[in-house]
Amino acid sequence: MFDQNWLKRHMLASQNKDAGRKKPPDPFDESPALHARQGLGSNVTAKSIAKPPSAQQPAFRPAEETQAAPSKTGSESGSQIGRQDKPGRGSLEGLGSRPPVASPALGPTPRKPPATPPSNPPEVQATPAWPTTSFPGPMVVPLEAVGGLGFQQGRQLRYFAVMCKDDVEIRASPTYADDARVGHFLHPGQVLVMDDRRMVNGSSFLHLADGRGWVFETKDRLLVMTEVQEFERGLWHYCVICEDDVETRISPTYSDDARTGVVLLSGDCIAVDERCTVANARFLKLADARGWVFETKDRLLVMSEVRPKAQEARDFARGMWHYTVVCDDDVEIRAAPTYSDEARTGLTVHPGDCVAIDERCRVNATWFLRLSDGRGWLFETKDSRRVMMQLH
Repeated sequence: MFDQNWLKRHMLASQNKDAGRKKPPDPFDESPALHARQGLGSNVTAKSIAKPPSAQQPAFRPAEETQAAPSKTGSESGSQIGRQDKPGRGSLEGLGSRPPVASPALGPTPRKPPATPPSNPPEVQATPAWPTTSFPGPMVVPLEAVGGLGFQQGRQLRYFAVMCKDDVEIRASPTYADDARVGHFLHPGQVLVMDDRRMVNGSSFLHLADGRGWVFETKDRLLVMTEVQEFERGLWHYCVICEDDVETRISPTYSDDARTGVVLLSGDCIAVDERCTVANARFLKLADARGWVFETKDRLLVMSEVRPKAQEARDFARGMWHYTVVCDDDVEIRAAPTYSDEARTGLTVHPGDCVAIDERCRVNATWFLRLSDGRGWLFETKDSRRVMMQLH
C-alpha cells in the first residue's frame, strides 16, 4: 500500500517552503498527491474523476478575480487543506481561485446566491429611436417657387380681357411656336379667368384656368391681353344720359382703334351683362353682343343705371309663368319695372306673342313682368287696358 501519511507530511513541508510563490492547489489536478490529500487513495485514476465540460476550456474570469490572492502562512494553508473555506476566517471567496466544480468525492457544486442589485442603480442612457421625419400637411407653394411669376401666393384667379382686334389662338405651352397651336380661339372683348403667368425669353404668357392652354400677353409690342378689376356678370339696365351719341368699342377701352361703328343715341336704354374696371375706368358690355361702352369719360357721366325705387315695390314673386300679348299694338320692353320712357330698351313684343316670365313685381297697383330671357320688363296693364294675359 501506498503510505498516505508520508505523502501528507511531504506535501506540507513543501507548501511551507514555497508558500509565498506557489499557486493554490488546482482542483483539476489528477496527480496521486492530490488524490491522497482528498482521501481517494492511489487506486483512483483520472477516468474515475468526473470532469465537467467547462473544465475543457477555462471560463471567462472577470478582471477583479484575476488579482492575486493574499499570501498565507504555513499554518493557515495547512489547516485549510482538504476543506472548504468558511466565511469569517480570513478567506476571500472568489478571489484567486476557480469556482468549485462537481466531483464524486466533493459532492454537488454549491450554488452561488444571486447578486443583490444596488439600491441606486446607475442611470442607463436610452438608445435613441430611429429618427423619424414629420411631414406637414398639405402646403400651398407660391408660383414663384416653380418658376413662374404667379399671382401672389397660391393659384389666385385673375381676370384678363382680350384687347386686340383679331382672334387669339390658344397654345399648348407658353411659346410663340406655331406647332403649339391647339385650334381654339379667344375673341376680342372676351373676359377670361387666368391662374398662372410665366415669363419665357422675356415674353409673358397667361394660363387659362379652365385648362385649355396658354396665350401670350403681348406680341410684337402689341397689347393682346390686359388685366381687369372688379369684374362681375349679371343683368343690369343702363340709359344713355349724355347729349352726344356713344359709339361702342370692341373691347373695354377708350381707344379709337377699337370703335365698332355701332352708335347709341341719347336716351337709349340698354341691357348690360358684364361690368369691369380697366385703369380706373368702368366699362359695360351690352347683352346683345354689340360691344362695350364706357360709363364715364373725361369726368362726364355717359351711362346711368336704371333702378326701380325700393319704396314703390309692394309685392314680389319669383317662379315660372307664361303670358301672351293681348293688345293690338306692339309693346316695348322696359329695363326696369316702370312706365318711364327712359327705361325703354328698343326691343318689342308683338300681338299674339307668348313669352316666359320668371319674376313678377307690383308697383303702384300695376303688375310688371320680367322676361325669363333677360330682355327686360313688361307691364300687365296700362291706362286701364289689359296688355298681357296669363296662360293657364
